[in-house]
Amino acid sequence: MDIPVDLPPDDKAQNTQVDRQVDKRALRSALLKLDSFLLPLCAFLYFLNFLDRSNIGNAKAAGLQTDLKLTNRQYSIALTVTYVPYIAAELPLTLAMKKV
Repeated sequence: MDIPVDLPPDDKAQNTQVDRQVDKRALRSALLKLDSFLLPLCAFLYFLNFLDRSNIGNAKAAGLQTDLKLTNRQYSIALTVTYVPYIAAELPLTLAMKKV
């Protein structure tokens, strides 16, 4: 920020203090808006991810593999296809969350 040269020293300090207060308020407001939007969304996506991973194991125990007449190899391929998007998206999403 450029401070005019013709101001007395006390006014410069006061203006700088006011600018810092405004920046703190703006920052706090922006962080609150981000937190109120991103946190529920991320929590929901994490819940769905956990639900999918736990239900795949429960589905096999409940007889999904026999109902669909899948061999062990076919079931493993289906699991791999399901987990590839999770694995591919995990690192970029984690890095994006650290930036926010």
